[in-house]
Amino acid sequence: MITPRTTTLVRAADLRLFRRALVRLAREGAPLDARDRLVIVPTTAARLHLTRTIERSGGGATVVLPEIITRHELHDRLFERLAAPDAPPAYRPAEREAMLALSCRMV
Repeated sequence: MITPRTTTLVRAADLRLFRRALVRLAREGAPLDARDRLVIVPTTAARLHLTRTIERSGGGATVVLPEIITRHELHDRLFERLAAPDAPPAYRPAEREAMLALSCRMV
């Protein structure tokens, strides 16, 4: 069964307000709702920084973190969540680049 997803565009006046909005969105709802949330960041360092920021926002309380991945991990994560037994294997980065190059030439 395919469940609907929600994509949120976050705009903020400065970096401090943007971080605050990310923490609020990562923690909103019931604690276990965060486990069904995916946050995509550009680098591993950004993932570590956001994780620390969310953890510190808890004020000493236990915080359930959403899944924070890099954009390079997104493809593999989507294939992992594909529940079909006959699902194709995930493409390797070189295969994805080749398909991207080919599709760019076709347009």
